[in-house]
Amino acid sequence: MTKPLVTIEANTIDVRKLSRYMIRYFGMLSPKCGDLPISPIQGHCLVELGDKSLTIKELAYNLNLDKSNASRAVNSLVHQNLVLTHTNPEDQRSLIVSLTNKGKILLSQLDSQQNQQYAQIMAQLNENDAKQVIDGLKLYQQAMQQVKLQADCDVSLGEPHQDKALASMIRQAIIEFDQVEENKHQWIDNLYQCYQQANGQYWVANLKGKPLGIVGFIPSPENPQTCQLKHVFFAPILRGRGLAKRMLIMAFKQAKNMGFNTCTTELPVGIDAATEIYLDLGFKQFQDPNTKSGFSPMLYFKKQL
Repeated sequence: MTKPLVTIEANTIDVRKLSRYMIRYFGMLSPKCGDLPISPIQGHCLVELGDKSLTIKELAYNLNLDKSNASRAVNSLVHQNLVLTHTNPEDQRSLIVSLTNKGKILLSQLDSQQNQQYAQIMAQLNENDAKQVIDGLKLYQQAMQQVKLQADCDVSLGEPHQDKALASMIRQAIIEFDQVEENKHQWIDNLYQCYQQANGQYWVANLKGKPLGIVGFIPSPENPQTCQLKHVFFAPILRGRGLAKRMLIMAFKQAKNMGFNTCTTELPVGIDAATEIYLDLGFKQFQDPNTKSGFSPMLYFKKQL
């Protein structure tokens, strides 16, 4: 059984501390939203509903609540005549929720109150600082969304028993990108042994226990301070979840800890999503590579660690 990797770093503790402060500052632990007669959960329900109708299931998903807690919040709002419910014509077992006129008036008051509170905070920042805050919060939001997409996945160090499943996944990806000549490469069938012999390291993405993604690096034979990304492959079901970026960041940290200061990689022309990830992570394209692969034509990238 593989052991998922969870690393607690100093910035994790810092983010927790800052998040606690914001939760308390914005009154999320208080029974009311400012001076309005609703709880924070009820206030979030009103904001989500806005000018649209949602099923309780949709509302629960948007609020990151279980359905029972969302139902309780809706019931309390119904009793206050702030929302109304009716049976979903497409599914008789579910209810559709929408704001009443009273609910719309209260939402307007809530928006005004919240806008004033946030405007006072942003007034403390100059234009550049405000942009940094917004950009940082967008990155934080994106990271949280990716965590949700990865909820049924875990990342572990590679183990011998995963070789067969990973070899099958890699071969399917190679065929998908029309690079069939690489199918016979000895590394594909002997991942664990080859990485051990090369003094490299690799990580595996598991979907409900099934290995369906790999990121690994080995030392460069030409330069002892350079490592090469040997495998970055994911089954289609794992793509678009942010796992490649997450695992590449893990690989960079480990490579730096092992004394490498540069990382190189190569990629077949036309794999735009992967190219975008590499560039986003700080890779730069370079010419005249020292190593060649079975893929052609290729793009070559280099990154300082």
